[in-house]
Amino acid sequence: MQRLAYTIHQLYANLLERLLAIEASRSTAHLNGSFVTREVKGRLYHYYHFRSLQGPVQQLYLGPDSKEMRRAIERIREEHKVYLQDVQDREKLCAALIAGGAMSVPASYARVLHAFADAGLFRSGMVLVGTHAFAAMGNMLGVRWTEFTSTDDIDFAYDSDIDVAFAMPPGVIEEVPTILDSIDAGFLPIPELDSRKPSTSFISKRNKEVKIDFLIPRFRPDQNDIVFLPHINTAASSLNYLDYLLEEKEKTVLLSTRGVLVNIPTPSRYALHKLIVSEERRGRSPAKSRKDLAQSAQLAEVLLQDNPGGLRLSWEALSTHGKGWITRAEASITRMTTTNPEIAHQLCDLLGIKIEPAPPNPLPAGSSGRARRSSSKKSAGKK
Repeated sequence: MQRLAYTIHQLYANLLERLLAIEASRSTAHLNGSFVTREVKGRLYHYYHFRSLQGPVQQLYLGPDSKEMRRAIERIREEHKVYLQDVQDREKLCAALIAGGAMSVPASYARVLHAFADAGLFRSGMVLVGTHAFAAMGNMLGVRWTEFTSTDDIDFAYDSDIDVAFAMPPGVIEEVPTILDSIDAGFLPIPELDSRKPSTSFISKRNKEVKIDFLIPRFRPDQNDIVFLPHINTAASSLNYLDYLLEEKEKTVLLSTRGVLVNIPTPSRYALHKLIVSEERRGRSPAKSRKDLAQSAQLAEVLLQDNPGGLRLSWEALSTHGKGWITRAEASITRMTTTNPEIAHQLCDLLGIKIEPAPPNPLPAGSSGRARRSSSKKSAGKK
């Protein structure tokens, strides 16, 4: 990893502060539309017309005409001017951050994230996980990752325990199929192996590299592998160990043209979760297992310097889940001794872990011994 300049980290903090302020004060002033006045039975009424994610123009009723209503409309117009100026300022901030080395999201992925954010999905508790969350953590921590793949799937996770119906009133958030239809040429559901089960993944009609997955924690062995989420009208795949990742999360900014506010797991939990996932994937998906271990090592390198206490707390929380979790994490740290030995040993010292160094990679069967013996015979012949 490479440290970003202090000024770049400060610009990021400024951008995050602006987006948090906008999120806390969302109003009609943040909608792109226009005010319309209608006369009904001799009396004037005010409306606001805007285009929603569904496409057609929506009409928002404001109320009957009055001095107070006209003042309110004028105030909203002034607020909208301020909002548009803020959009321009955020675009400049994003451009400066990217020029300074901060990591950005490709436009095709950013459109999905902006659409989901505008539809209220992150406000309803959705969490971005996976590689795109890892990228956001780098900017948040003030570093640029040296090992990074920016074109992975976009993984969204929901905590199945959240009461979205209580947290978000009906009609406040859009449904996933509606949102996906509004983006570019739309998305197609990727069929499950069992055709009777609903899709949990979608792929862009225009750019086949852009794929979206929906995930949910698996709490019990007998839990269905696919769970339907009625509040967003889509299904999600249930995964082991995901509950640990979603127990602690924070807001951050993914860099695009103007930045998008998202929820991500805390970096310390993400780093330790990747240890477990890496061990789980080791046999069936070696490439992904190596990527998981590399992400964990990069995060650990930063956190060991900047937030060792966070790593300790996250390890204590992981330990409460049982010996199996600890064993998997320790196995990955053992493998890390061959790829990032210094980081692995520092993790062991910090977390109080005792492990045996990983054995050296064996040479291909049937080649090493014979090759050495052959070489020795040749040398002896020369003598």
